[in-house]
Amino acid sequence: MPTVAIVADIGNDLAYEAPVDKIVEWVERALDRLAIHDARVALNNLPIESLRGVGTARYYAFREVLFPNCKLSRGEIIDRAERLSERLSQLAVTREISAFSAERGWYGLDPIHPRLASAGEIWSRMLGALSSVEGIAKLVRPSAAMMLTYRRLRALEYAHFGVVRRAEQPALRCLDGTRISIY
Repeated sequence: MPTVAIVADIGNDLAYEAPVDKIVEWVERALDRLAIHDARVALNNLPIESLRGVGTARYYAFREVLFPNCKLSRGEIIDRAERLSERLSQLAVTREISAFSAERGWYGLDPIHPRLASAGEIWSRMLGALSSVEGIAKLVRPSAAMMLTYRRLRALEYAHFGVVRRAEQPALRCLDGTRISIY
């Protein structure tokens, strides 16, 4: 079976004050690993327009609740996000991979996580970018049992309440031979 990958949630580390160059290095390392497997890749870029639309009061409220250790100003985080987005766009061109940018209308009060109502459209477009026929992929909804299985999948390394943990990969092996790994 062919290897396909979606490289996503890249900008989250900006709120943990990771430098843009370091984040790009991590993405390049992931892309290098995927290239070994001749993977077809879609790169999910940052929701820049949504981030730019966040006012000062909302920015500081979200920062205090979601990222209390972050001390970056709104201007600093927007500047870093714009630089990261540009570097990711350049990386996609250089590596000849599909780049996916979200639309501002897909976001609500939370500027980095799309509204649930937009999920189908987003996944259709990302999976469409990976299909052999470019475009929008038709989604098939999994059963409730499979949804629970998917929600329990863990990345190779993840933090839970500040404790770094590891999970075996692939995170899921399906009967049809499909394997899902999360890094």
